[in-house]
Amino acid sequence: PAGMTIASQSAATVEVWLRGSDFVFDSINLGSLVARCNLAAAHEGVNAIRVQPEVFQLPLGLTVEGIAPREVSVRLTTSPPPRSAR
Repeated sequence: PAGMTIASQSAATVEVWLRGSDFVFDSINLGSLVARCNLAAAHEGVNAIRVQPEVFQLPLGLTVEGIAPREVSVRLTTSPPPRSAR
């Protein structure tokens, strides 16, 4: 949310087990796989964020079979106001 900063999180990475054909796996770069979680409703302090299959932007032909951890804790703090240039 505006005015908030991520101060800490319980995990820097999430393991994901995927299912798909060999053709799909051979034609994509799994290193570019990203999970995006919406923190718009988060509040200052610790927030538990569920990691659902829908947070992964997967190419057609891949499905999520497992995720670990299933929940990530994110601690938000109020951001200091920007300094004015003098």
